[in-house]
Amino acid sequence: MQAHELLQTRSLLYENAILLQVAGELDMATAPLVDHAIAACLAEQPQHVYLDLSQLEFCDRTGLGALLRARHRARAQGATVHLISIHHQLCRSLPALGGTGLLGPSPV
Repeated sequence: MQAHELLQTRSLLYENAILLQVAGELDMATAPLVDHAIAACLAEQPQHVYLDLSQLEFCDRTGLGALLRARHRARAQGATVHLISIHHQLCRSLPALGGTGLLGPSPV
C-alpha cells in the first residue's frame, strides 16, 4: 500500500490561518506526507496553522515527531500550530508516546 493511501491531507486557507485536515495513519511511512503538507502550509506565511486530527486513526512515535516538527517549523516562522478535534484514539495514545504536551487548548 502506498503512503498516500494510508494518509490524506487537505488544507484550507483563510485570511491569516490555514486549516490542515489529516486523516488516516500517521507513522514512519506517512510522516513525510505531513512534513510536506506543513511546509506547503507555511509557504503561505500564515499566523496560525490548525491541525484537524479528528480523522487521524493512528499515530506512532514517528508520527508524533512529525507533529513536533510542525510546531518547531511554525515557531521558527513566527506562526503557531494548534491541534484541534483530536481523534479519541490519539488522545489515549499521546501520553504513552510522550506527547501529553501537545494536548490542551494552548498552541503546540
